[in-house]
Amino acid sequence: MKLRIALSAIAIGTFISPTFAFDIHTHAAMSAEAMAQSKFSRSPNTSALLLQLGLRDANGVFGNRYVGFGSPLISRFATDYEGKVMESMRIPFPAFPGTQTITGWVIRGAVREDDNTFETPRINLADSDPAPVFNRVIGHFFDPISNAGLSILGRAGPTAPDWALLSTVRVPEGVTGDRENNYKISDAREAMWRALTLKKILANGTLEGITPIGGLLSYAADEAERKAYWATTFRTLGDSVHLLQDMAQPQHTRLDKHSGIACVDPSNPDAACLGGHASFFENYLKARTLTTTSFSLDETISVTLPPPPGTGLERQTTRPQLNYAGHPLPAFANYRDFFATDTGAASATGKGLANYSNRGFYSFGTNIGSGSSFAAPSPTGTGLGTELITGPDIKDMTGRPLSGGMVLRTGIVQDYATGIPTPQPVRLSAFGMWDQFLEANGGVARYTLNYYNYDAQAALLIPRAVAYSAGLIDYFFRGQLEVTPPAEGIYSLVDHFDFSGEGKAPTDTTTGFKGFKTIKLKLRNATPDIVASGGGGTFPQIMPGGTLVAVLKFFRNNNYTDDLAGEPQTDAATAQAAYLAGRSTNEEIVVSARIKDGTTGALLTGAIPVTTTAQTFVFEFDQELPINATDVQLQVVYRGLLGSEADAVVVQTVDISEPTYFTYINASDYIKLGTSVYTRSEINAGSSAGAALRGQVRPTSCIDSMTDQLKDIPDCFQPLSLTFPLRWGAGTANNASLNLPNDKTYHRFAMLLPPSASVNVNPVAPTCGANSPTPVSLRRVQTNYIPDSSPAGYSISIDIGRVAAVRAVRSFTSLACVNIGDGAPLSADDRDVKMAPLTGTNLKPLATQSFGFGAP
Repeated sequence: MKLRIALSAIAIGTFISPTFAFDIHTHAAMSAEAMAQSKFSRSPNTSALLLQLGLRDANGVFGNRYVGFGSPLISRFATDYEGKVMESMRIPFPAFPGTQTITGWVIRGAVREDDNTFETPRINLADSDPAPVFNRVIGHFFDPISNAGLSILGRAGPTAPDWALLSTVRVPEGVTGDRENNYKISDAREAMWRALTLKKILANGTLEGITPIGGLLSYAADEAERKAYWATTFRTLGDSVHLLQDMAQPQHTRLDKHSGIACVDPSNPDAACLGGHASFFENYLKARTLTTTSFSLDETISVTLPPPPGTGLERQTTRPQLNYAGHPLPAFANYRDFFATDTGAASATGKGLANYSNRGFYSFGTNIGSGSSFAAPSPTGTGLGTELITGPDIKDMTGRPLSGGMVLRTGIVQDYATGIPTPQPVRLSAFGMWDQFLEANGGVARYTLNYYNYDAQAALLIPRAVAYSAGLIDYFFRGQLEVTPPAEGIYSLVDHFDFSGEGKAPTDTTTGFKGFKTIKLKLRNATPDIVASGGGGTFPQIMPGGTLVAVLKFFRNNNYTDDLAGEPQTDAATAQAAYLAGRSTNEEIVVSARIKDGTTGALLTGAIPVTTTAQTFVFEFDQELPINATDVQLQVVYRGLLGSEADAVVVQTVDISEPTYFTYINASDYIKLGTSVYTRSEINAGSSAGAALRGQVRPTSCIDSMTDQLKDIPDCFQPLSLTFPLRWGAGTANNASLNLPNDKTYHRFAMLLPPSASVNVNPVAPTCGANSPTPVSLRRVQTNYIPDSSPAGYSISIDIGRVAAVRAVRSFTSLACVNIGDGAPLSADDRDVKMAPLTGTNLKPLATQSFGFGAP
């Protein structure tokens, strides 16, 4: 009668019996270890990957909000539910990752992927995600032989890889309607793109800015939105690795129900159980994960209420912590291959995790003699070895000796991904007068699985689950771009006259975007080929076409003034304090609006390829990088085909210089003699000092023999008119033409340089001095996050690139043109300290002529 009532309830109600996977604590442990084994490493802030993404790791780095995909988008928040799971992990793992670190967000997804109508409501979870809560666990099964997921009462659920990858599949639900997965790999890709650009791509391929959820418009809201999308990226990856980890549970790859729900008589392990008996394997591994000394298998006759926790017979155990390491990370050319490289008969040699667990191990419901249709291991035990254990060598889970005897059936489990078989036969099944708890079962010998078998499974499957998860994470972040400066050696150049010239309006330092409007760079696809595990072939990770944008991340230096008087010029400690006081609170971004071929100047539209040979691109910005930007980082983001992935996102981050100033001053009102510079008046002075100076003048024909004064003719050290081009770096095009017709005038340029480098400014056929380059080193005015062992994972230092003043003109590097009065080769002199300051309108730079930097 109870069974009939249960069946009726299923038929008219939910009709789905949740069948849970690895316990969420075991998933948390595996996910944390997977991140540690991935390119994120155990110290993410030291990893090349985190630098590539432009992120740093710390508890709370993204805040506590993420985005629920679906229609409409909705803000969701980290909850105590996941937080308490992670906090409980600190007992067995004192150094377990923080609850809101990057790894913490992955773990949150791994925990929340097990949301279900039986467990989630009873913890009074306010954030049912997505609401109303549904049984996500139905999408956690995948039999690679039949290429099928779990079916409940004739309703087929999706396979785990389909649930992780496809937007077209649904979990069947009776009351709430069929439900889709809003935490798929494609959702992680969309979240990553939005985190980087704060843009969405419309159907016609154009970009449209995203208004933060809630409609707030501010720099703070924009930054919070980008952080929320980063949190979503990692939370969604956590959901995906959970699904992959379930492929290491044979009950999930052999479609063996194990929920402990709708059992006719929970006190009788031999009674029928519509939802499958509660999994010994999963509860036992939970105890080992948490290093607890007992666990119970809780079951219920209900189909609407969960089994009361702790109502099953308590079992004692002292078995050790699980081993999560030791298996090499696999590599595959697509996400699906991590689950299964082959289906059907070919699964027998498949290299995916589901292939391995399906053919290698029995489950509670598909053991020897159960009538299983799986060919491997043999459903009859044919071909297996035997291992006899007799008392007192038989021990229970606490190490207590038992009497009697037990036969373990053993076999070799082949790993076709590594090509290496297990070093000794694996204990696959057990036969004797014992049940799974190693308790006498009434004198009838039969096949069962006990902790001897489950220890053997865990030893092989848990390290693989971790390694495959780490491999999938690395695959998600596999794309690499190489960003280098163009031939000019700089990424951008502006004429500072546009900001500080005569008649120019003062720069709006807090909300303005006047500054750098182009970024020029060389770009190539540096993604290594994938050499698939198990001899699966080599797969170039080409980028044949996609959306390509440049992003500039920055804070604002609110100490900036257009004459650069607000820039640090004092001692380091004072300068650092002033910088921090003037640095804006929120990180901002600007995103390029167009892209041009850096060689031809042609506007590039449609899908833009990135080849393995460096190409020069020019990115143009409608909203410019402010001239007072600090902590500047350049990112290039590609979204499109990468290898076989149709919609990948790849980013490379370069920590470039802050606006670096170069000034060319017409100081030809001074004449160099020896190691000093002098005015004409000083040289013409009637004193003995003046006479001594005139004695150094060469050619001597420039001294009037009648008056003993410098001749007032053009060739005798008169102030010059400077008109000649300047080129930056190794470029062949002139970037600017000097036009300084009078002495006491100057041009000032601002540029963005590559990290830890200098660039040469080359005069072309100069009218002042030799045709020799002037090196300009980059200027750093920024906060540095230095990886260390502190709780935050980093410490902070401040770089201050202090400007210097030459003739009261502030700059980072200055070149002053003086007359050479003694004919001697160029050498060091005191012009920077000797020359009188400029005054009045001369303190304003002149506009350069034929200024150009960017596309031809």
